[in-house]
This record gives sequence, C-alpha cells and structure tokens, in this order.
Amino acid sequence: LALTSSDAARLQRACDLEPTPPPRPAPIALPEGTTKVIIEVGANIMFTIRPEVHDENTTVIQVEPLQQLVCMIPPHPRLIVIPAAISGGAARIADFNIYHIQGSASSLA
Repeated sequence: LALTSSDAARLQRACDLEPTPPPRPAPIALPEGTTKVIIEVGANIMFTIRPEVHDENTTVIQVEPLQQLVCMIPPHPRLIVIPAAISGGAARIADFNIYHIQGSASSLA
C-alpha cells in the first residue's frame, strides 16, 4: 500500500489533534423553583428522605442501585431517582453484592 503525499499530510494532521474528551453527561433537570437539593446515596425504601417533609423549594435526588427497590420508591414531583451505584476512585468495573434476604442492602466491594 502506497500513500500519496496528501494522504500522509492528512494522517499527520489527524495525529496532531488533541484527543477528544469523553462526552459530558446530560445535566439533571431540576423542578422549577428549586433552591435546595438533598442527595441521598443508597436511598433504599425504609429510611428514604421524602421531599414532602421539606419546603417546596427542596428537591431530593436519590441514588439507589437495586432495581427492585427503585421500582418501589413512590414518585413525587420534587424527587429524582437515579438507578446507579457509586464508588470512590477512578471509573472501573467492580463486583456488586446484595446482602440480606430481601436484598435491600448492597455493596461495591
């Protein structure tokens, strides 16, 4: 395979470019009038922070990795549920463990 001088120049320009950063995640759209946000990690269903116990300007973001629990969290206009697990450190793949008979406790360990 032979490259022409224009092919070589085009490839060199492509190699000189800075790497493209990964796309940024979409921002979370907060309900209108939100002035305070509470983030609850590992929301579960038993001890969940509910928006109605706060003033009308508070939005609660709950992060819960267990899909069977996400489906049981009652909806509310000032509640955003994110079905995800959170781990410290660099992005990586980790074992996700579910504990207890009802599967209401979990760990990324």
